[in-house]
Amino acid sequence: MFFVFFVVESFLPWLACSLQYAALGGHAFVSLLNALVVGVALFLDRVELAMSQGLRRCWPRRDRAAANFARVTVPPALRLIGSRHDRARGVVHHPATPLTSLHEIPNREEPGMSNTITVGDMTIHRIVEMETGFVPALEFLPDLTPQVLEENRSWLSPAALDAEDKLVLCFQSYIVRTPRHVVLVDSCIGNDKERTARPLWHHKKDAAWMGGLAALGLTVNDIDVVMCTHLHVDHVGWNTRLENGRWVPTFPKARYLFSKKELDFWSAEHAKTPIPCIEDSVLPIVDAKRAELITSDYGLDDHLHLLPTPGHTIDHFAVALGKAGKEAVITGDLIHSPLQGRYTELAMRVDYDPKQGSATRRKFLETYCDTNTLCCFAHFPSPSRGHIKRWGEGFKCETMM
Repeated sequence: MFFVFFVVESFLPWLACSLQYAALGGHAFVSLLNALVVGVALFLDRVELAMSQGLRRCWPRRDRAAANFARVTVPPALRLIGSRHDRARGVVHHPATPLTSLHEIPNREEPGMSNTITVGDMTIHRIVEMETGFVPALEFLPDLTPQVLEENRSWLSPAALDAEDKLVLCFQSYIVRTPRHVVLVDSCIGNDKERTARPLWHHKKDAAWMGGLAALGLTVNDIDVVMCTHLHVDHVGWNTRLENGRWVPTFPKARYLFSKKELDFWSAEHAKTPIPCIEDSVLPIVDAKRAELITSDYGLDDHLHLLPTPGHTIDHFAVALGKAGKEAVITGDLIHSPLQGRYTELAMRVDYDPKQGSATRRKFLETYCDTNTLCCFAHFPSPSRGHIKRWGEGFKCETMM
C-alpha cells in the first residue's frame, strides 16, 4: 500500500507540470521524459528518507512535490543559486558546470526553508529556475584581488563560492501577491531561446519555471503585471514563449512594465548589433502592444513602487513593497554576491557605470541597514532573503529562512 502511495505521489504532480509545459509549446516527449526522470529521483529520495527518518517526516507537502524539473550542477552541500547573466548581449564565454545531480531540484524546499513568505498583507513567492556556481569570482568582480578572496573564503564557502572558486548565483523570479494584483518581478531565463554565449541556457527545454509557477497554484493567466528591473538576458526570458515559430507574450492578460529609458537604450544597442534577448523577449512585447513604458520611480498602487537604482544598467530599478515601501524590497541586480555587501566598491564586470553602481549599492545598503525591511535578492544563495546588518565598513545579510 505504501509503495503504491509513494509511486503515485512522486509521479503525478510532475506529470501535471510537464503537461502544462507541453500545452504552452514545450516538446511533449521532453516534458514526459522530464516527468519520468524526476519522478524516479523523487521516489528514490522518498524511499531513502522513509528508511532513515520514518514515513511521516519524509513526505513533503503536495505543493512541494509539484515543484519543477531541472538538473542542477552542485552537490547538496553546495546547493545554491544558478548562473549569472552575460550582459544582454552575452559577452564572455565560460564553460558551464555540467548539470548532473537529479537530487538538486529548484523550488523544492529544504527543511526549515520556504519559497513563500508573508509580509504584511502581501505574499512573496520565488521561483528558482537554476542554481549553480557560475563564473570565477576574480572574473565576475574584476577589482577583487586573490588576497581579498582568500581572506573571505571561510564565510563564502560553500554557499556563495564553490570548490572551483566560482561565485554561486541563483536565477529566479519573484511573484508578489498584493490585495489587488499578482505581480511577476523579473521573468528569468526562459525556454527555446537562442543563447549561444551560454550553453546552459541555449535552446533550453525544461519544465523548471512553469513547474514552479504551478506549485504556487498559479497559471500564466493569473499574472496581472510583469516588471523587469532591467532588460538583461536572465531577467526577461519568460516574457515570451515560442508558439508556431513566433515569440508571443507568455502572460496573455498581463501588462509588461518596462523603463522607457532602459528600453530606448537597449533598442538603440540592438539596432547597432543584434541582441538576442531583446529580439526574442522584449520587442515582441512591444509589437504585441502589451508594454507599458514607465519611469523608474513609478508606483503601481499603495503596495508597490519602484526605486531608481542605476549603475548596473542605465535605468535599473528595485521594487519596494508595502504601504510605506518599507516592508520588503526586491533588489534586482544592484548587488549580485554577498561579497559586494562587505566591499560595496566591487563592481560586476558588465556594469554600465561601475562607479555609479557602487554608489547605488552603498546607498541602498545604508538605507536598509538595521531596519525591519526584508531584502529579497535576485542572485544571492538560497533562500536569497534577509535583513541588512552593518559589518565593519560594509554590510552583511542575516538570512531569514
